[in-house]
This record gives sequence, C-alpha cells and structure tokens, in this order.
Amino acid sequence: MEYRMSSVEITNIAKSLVEVHAVVDVSFVFDLWEIFGLFGPYGAGKTTTIRVMLDLFKADQGELSIL
Repeated sequence: MEYRMSSVEITNIAKSLVEVHAVVDVSFVFDLWEIFGLFGPYGAGKTTTIRVMLDLFKADQGELSIL
C-alpha cells in the first residue's frame, strides 16, 4: 500500500464577504510536488480561496490543511 501525503487539502470551505458569497463549498487535494493553478472568470472566488489558504481570511465553514 502506497501512502500519499497531501500538501494542500481543502474540504467544503465557504467564505462570505459582506453580502456576497465569494466561495461556496470548495474542495480539492494536492499531493506533494504537484503544481496547481486556479482558473475561472472574474468574481469566481480565486483570490478569496488563496487568501483563506494563506490565513489572511478565516473560512466561515470547512476545513483546511497545509502540509
């Protein structure tokens, strides 16, 4: 059995800013040494998700694990 360590694991995070739901129910996992990117249109929540990952914003719900 191979054990894979996740470098980033986000499970069902959500974040609202004032009256806008910036991130709703986002989940993903990246393993060590993987390269990832966030793509989407303006207002999709890419920057807010990164700010939650950097602990600049606290998620309203969900779990976040980095390394």
